[in-house]
Amino acid sequence: IALGGGSRGTEFGSGHFSHVHHFAGAGMLVLVTFQVGNGFLRPPVEKRDPYADEQPSVGPIPCPSSAREWWKIGHRVMGTCLLGVGFWQITTGLDLYAAGRGTTSW
Repeated sequence: IALGGGSRGTEFGSGHFSHVHHFAGAGMLVLVTFQVGNGFLRPPVEKRDPYADEQPSVGPIPCPSSAREWWKIGHRVMGTCLLGVGFWQITTGLDLYAAGRGTTSW
């Protein structure tokens, strides 16, 4: 999809990396690749003593206590941000395509 969109984008005479949309797409490509690789680097589950007393959490939102919990938060935040930027990319891509055709996108 990225190659097809990139090849169609040059058809309108704008050139490579002439809009924020292009930079965001390249950044997303790098971050998605990192996100997939990061999935393979997930920390293992820590073995806990089932008879140990649970530590009370302080405050309404407990602070992550293990590397796996921190990884999970980071993985979800990055995935959510990529999803939001992806939706933004769709709208800006349609706007650029419509501008190249001399029409409106909606």
